[in-house]
Amino acid sequence: MTISVKDVTPFKIVELTKAYAKADRLKRAAAKKEAERSKALQEISDALRQELVDHKLESVRIGRTNYTVTNRQIAELYDADEFFAYVKKTNSFDLVHRRATIEAARERWAQGKEVPGVRPGTVPTLSVTKAR
Repeated sequence: MTISVKDVTPFKIVELTKAYAKADRLKRAAAKKEAERSKALQEISDALRQELVDHKLESVRIGRTNYTVTNRQIAELYDADEFFAYVKKTNSFDLVHRRATIEAARERWAQGKEVPGVRPGTVPTLSVTKAR
């Protein structure tokens, strides 16, 4: 339901929308700058890590700062069929995230299929668009 600004307390709505628009502009500008800084930092980090690996160095000290390459263990899924067969057979569902993927569920619902244990739900969100 859409209501006109005339139907509610004008001052509060107008002031809140102005404050929202200003805060949103500031947030977007800050996010853009932060994304650019993060991208630059990531590129430098990747290049530094690669240089250390290429020169077979585990660590270097420059001034009062140590730069160290470490290996972090990950779980790389290289055979999904084998993995999920193991999960099912051993009831090891703690190896899997427990949530439905909304995109895959929407696809099935659009095809008229039911996804057992999952139902469509909604959450309220605020949509702000520029009027033309």
